[in-house]
Order: sequence, then structure tokens, then C-alpha cells
Amino acid sequence: MRRAPIVLIIVGVLAVAEIALIATVAGQIGIGWTLLALVGTAALGGYLWRREGSRAWASLAQAQGDPDQIGKRVTDTALIFIGGLLLLLPGFLSDVLGLVCLIPFTRPLARGAVQTIMKAMTRRYRDQAGLIDLQLRPDTVVPGETVDDQSPPNRQPRRPDGDDDLIIRGEIEP
Repeated sequence: MRRAPIVLIIVGVLAVAEIALIATVAGQIGIGWTLLALVGTAALGGYLWRREGSRAWASLAQAQGDPDQIGKRVTDTALIFIGGLLLLLPGFLSDVLGLVCLIPFTRPLARGAVQTIMKAMTRRYRDQAGLIDLQLRPDTVVPGETVDDQSPPNRQPRRPDGDDDLIIRGEIEP
């Protein structure tokens, strides 16, 4: 199954859950308080987005000299922008997810989830890249030479163990 329909189904289920949760909260505390809570979380999200976003951009600029930290910083910056967007959207589930992405001590949880998802999505491409890397490395070439066999053309050389189905694939380099 392709990923696009799965993503649409997940977004649809989350939207229905958001509406149901907002209706439940509005039934418990009233429509006015529910709207005030939604506006308050959107304002809090905007503030946190701005504050944490500027910190993330600064740390991203600092990490350019350190290749070991660049992946973590890029992921954190993306999580901050996604978290701010989730907080600006109306809904309580999106607010919880947004806060997990924005608050510095919960961000490692979100980072781990994103990295796990990305590893699963890119596994096939990483494997292909590993094979290409092996083919391009000069230390994977087996040194050898080509020798013309002087045996008669109607007689094939036999292997000592009797297995004549050996096939070696590769490239001959000059």
C-alpha cells in the first residue's frame, strides 16, 4: 500500500479526534472557556515558536562546523517549526504534540520518534547507497590477472569437488 493514502487516513482520524475532544471539553467547561483555552494555547505556541525558533537557528549556525551535531540540530529546528505550527492550529491533541516538539526537555522524545520514522522510510535507499559505496571504493577490488586457458575447446576443466555450476560475477579492470 502506498504511503499517501495512509497519511490521509491518519490525518482524517486525527481531525475527527480533535473535533470530538473539543466538543467533549466544550460540553464539560463551556464553549467560552474552550475558545479561550484554544486561543491561549495558540498564543503560547506563537511565543514558544518565536523564542525556541531563534535559539534553534542560532544552534544550527553554530553546528555547521561540527558535522556530528548537524543532524541533531536540523532535526531540532524542524521539530520546533512543526511544534509551533501544531500549537497554532486549533485543537487540544495538536497542542499536546506541539508542546512535545517545542519544550526542550521533551524534544528528545520527538526527535527519537522522527529519527525512527525516517530510518524506516529510508532503509531501502540507505541499503542501495551502501552497495554503491562498496562498488566505488578502490579497496574492494580483488587484484588478479586474466589467463588464457590452453585446454581443448571441447573439454571443460573440472573442479576437484565435482561442482561445475560455479559462477563468478564481477568486472575486469585493466
